[in-house]
Amino acid sequence: MPLFFFELDDGLRRFDDFEGSEHASAEEARQELVGALAMLAKDELPDGNIRDFRGVLRDHSRKVVFNATLSLRSGWVE
Repeated sequence: MPLFFFELDDGLRRFDDFEGSEHASAEEARQELVGALAMLAKDELPDGNIRDFRGVLRDHSRKVVFNATLSLRSGWVE
């Protein structure tokens, strides 16, 4: 199975994957990356009203094959 590497950034910290993980396809790895961004946003709810969560998927040669950004924009409605 192909090896993929994930990089996540929550706007304050960056998380690099140095070991990689095997996935049946690039699409499966993409789905895991997008899910990880959603979980990161849920677990690291921002103190402010604006925050971007970014993810990068790299293949076995460390070439970037997919980028994702999850943007949170929130505010109270009067």
